[in-house]
Amino acid sequence: MLKAEDNELLTRIGPGTKMGGLLRHYWIPALLTEELPDPDGRPVRLRLLGEDLVAFRGADGQVGIVSEYCLHRGASLYYGKNSECGIRCVYHGWKYDRQGNCVDMPNEPPTSRFKEKIHLRAYRVHERNGIIWAYMGPRSDMPEPPHLEWNLVPEEQVTLTKRLTRANWAQVLEGGIDSSHGHFLHRGTVSEETFTAIGDSHPIYEVMDTEYGAMLAARHDGRDPAKYFWRVYQFLLPFYTMVPFGGDSPIISHAFVPRDDTSTMVWSATWHPTRPMRAADHADGSSVAVHAEEFRAPTDEADSRWAPKGGRDNDYLMDWDRQLTTPYSGIPGIPLQDAAMQESMGAIYDRRTEHLGMADAAILKVRRRWLALARAAAEAEGYTELPGEASPERYLVRSCAFIIPRELLWTEQAQKYVDARLGVYDIPVIS
Repeated sequence: MLKAEDNELLTRIGPGTKMGGLLRHYWIPALLTEELPDPDGRPVRLRLLGEDLVAFRGADGQVGIVSEYCLHRGASLYYGKNSECGIRCVYHGWKYDRQGNCVDMPNEPPTSRFKEKIHLRAYRVHERNGIIWAYMGPRSDMPEPPHLEWNLVPEEQVTLTKRLTRANWAQVLEGGIDSSHGHFLHRGTVSEETFTAIGDSHPIYEVMDTEYGAMLAARHDGRDPAKYFWRVYQFLLPFYTMVPFGGDSPIISHAFVPRDDTSTMVWSATWHPTRPMRAADHADGSSVAVHAEEFRAPTDEADSRWAPKGGRDNDYLMDWDRQLTTPYSGIPGIPLQDAAMQESMGAIYDRRTEHLGMADAAILKVRRRWLALARAAAEAEGYTELPGEASPERYLVRSCAFIIPRELLWTEQAQKYVDARLGVYDIPVIS
C-alpha cells in the first residue's frame, strides 16, 4: 500500500515533476534507426516524458529531436520540410536546426534579427547500433548512453522491438521485476520444462543495491531438497530490467520508457553474446518469445504504429474456450498477456488499494529507491549526480540463474556471472 502523495510522485513524469526530473538525468532510447532511414526524409512524431516531439534525419545523416510545435504560432513541425540539416515549418517558413536555433525567418524583413531570439526546445542525440538515444536533462557534459550489452553486440546477435502499452510506466515496469507471475499468466505459452526447472511458484526475494540499480534474487526450492534455485534479475536505473536464463538461451532485457503519465513504450531486447539469433529462439513455447509481432494500422497519434493488434477493445484476442480447458490464460503471447494485466489495472493504478506479500519484495525495494532518488534530485541545491548516470560502463551486466547448496550465499555465486564480457557467455545450464 502506498500513500496518495507517494503514488503521485511515482507516476507523474511530465516536465516539472520530481520523477520526471529524475528520469531526465539519464539517456533515453527514443527511436529505432529504421524509423528514420533516409537523410532529408519524412519526420517522425514521438512522445517522451510527456512532451510532443519531432525527429528528423538531416542531409548529413545526423538526427535532430525537437519540440513538435513551431514557436511562431504553434503549427506542427511534423508537416515541416526536412532539408539542408534543418526542419522548416510549412505555415510561414520558419526553419530550425538540430540545436533548436531558428536559422531562417523568411516572412520577416531581411534586416530583422528577430530569429536570433527564437530557440526551439531541442535535445541531444546519440545513435548507436540501431537505436537513437535522447538526453533530455540539464547536464552539459553527459557521457554516452549506458553500455547495455544488447546495444553493443553485432546486429545479427540481437532482436530488438518495441510496443505501446496504455498504462503508467511504473506499473508496467513492476511487472518486469515480478518473478512469480510467470507461473500463472504465461503458463501454456512458455514451455513446461521452464517451470519444471524453476520449481515452486512462491519465490522468496533478496535484494542487493548496486551502483547502477539493484540485483533482485528470487529463491526457489527447486527439486533437490539440499539446494536452492536462484534467479537473479537486474534492475538498471532508471527503467531497465533483465530476466535470467541460462545455458545457451538468449538473454532478455526490457526498457519501460514513459511516453506520458498514462502510456509506456516497452522496448524488448533478446540477444546472445556469442552467436547469431535463431528462429527457434523466438518460436512458440520459447522463454524468450517476448516480442510483439502484429500491430494496428497507424493513426495520427505519435508512436501509434507500435500499438499491438490485441487490446481492451477486442479482449486482447482472448480465447475463452481454451482458457476453460487448459492451464492457459487464453491471451496469445507473452507481450499481450503482460499488456492485458497491466492495462486492466487502469491507466494509473491507485496503490492505496493494493495488498503486497512476500513475493513483492523486489517491487517494494525498487519503488523506495525511485522515490528516494526523485526527492534527493529535486531537493538538492544545484546539480546532483545520480547513481549510474555518469558511469555508462557499469551497465555492462547480465542476469543469471544457478542452483547451489542452501548454505552458500547467492551473492558470491552471482558475482561470477553478472559482469558481462563481450564475446563470452559462461552462464551455467540449468537442468
